[in-house]
Formats: sequence, structure tokens, C-alpha cells
Amino acid sequence: LQELIQRHHIPPSLLSLPTLKKLRIRDTHLGDPMWAATPICCSLEFLDLGSCYHETQDFNRVCTERIVGNVGHTVDAFTLNTAISTETYSFEKPKETPLKKLRKIHLTPLFPVENVVDTLTTLSGSPIEELSVRCHEDDVEDMCTALEDFLCICAERKESDFYKQLSQIKLSTVKDL
Repeated sequence: LQELIQRHHIPPSLLSLPTLKKLRIRDTHLGDPMWAATPICCSLEFLDLGSCYHETQDFNRVCTERIVGNVGHTVDAFTLNTAISTETYSFEKPKETPLKKLRKIHLTPLFPVENVVDTLTTLSGSPIEELSVRCHEDDVEDMCTALEDFLCICAERKESDFYKQLSQIKLSTVKDL
């Protein structure tokens, strides 16, 4: 199934498999609008969404938001290649408790550094305990600055629930191509 997913268009009907716990979709087009409307029969624990390299960042963001909005309330761990925004919650079901189980976020080296703070702020309503970030060696300085900006926001909002559960941040690098 994993090989099929990586090479072909992925049908949203996968969400009708009651035993589906982990979903990794990479290097494929996620533009099917049915991702937002397909009834969910599974309880995903892990969601890893890549991006389509021949589409724009904005298009990939909208596609990711559709999927997250539909299945996000079941997900415990989430790997992102694409930034997300508050628009994610316009797709979210149920709307009153967005991403209520999300405990772990992993940002891949393809994640745009300039969107780290906005994406993490968008996910701040979730009980996130662990954040891991992998970046290219030449992005380390920018990533550290982005994480520092994020931590400053956490410090400013320490009296609120903003990342109150966060206990671990991991940063690692990958060699540049």
C-alpha cells in the first residue's frame, strides 16, 4: 500500500478503512477536494503529509489543510512538509475542538522556515508535548531564529494554555544536496 501511495493519486476513500492507523502520503498530488468531505471510519494516530513538488506552496497548504481538517481530531503525531494556517480550522470537524489529540509535531527539511512561527501558532490549541524539526545545514541559523521567536511567544503567553504541555524540542540537520 505504501508503494502504491507514493506513486499514484491517493483516493480519499482510504479513510473508510476502519483499521487504518498510520497514513503517510509523499510525493503525490493531494488536490482531491473529497479529502475534506469523505466520512472517516478510521482513527488515525499518525499522519505524514508531504507536498507535491510541481505545485505551489499555497496549493500544497490548502490540500494539507483539507486533509488535516477532516482527520486531525484523531491524530496524535503529525509530520509536515507544508505550512498550515488558521484556515485549517474551516475544514475541521468538530470545529469546537481542533486537533484535540495532537501531541507530536515533526517539521521536515522541506518545511518553509519562514512559516515555522505561524504554523506552530496555528497548532497552539493542541496539547503538544514534543516538537521535532529537521532542517538543511544551511538553514540552521534561520531555523534557530524562528524557534527562538516561537519560544518568545511561549514565554509571553505562559499564563495561558499556549504550548503548556510542550516539554521537548529536538532540532537536527540533514546534509545539503
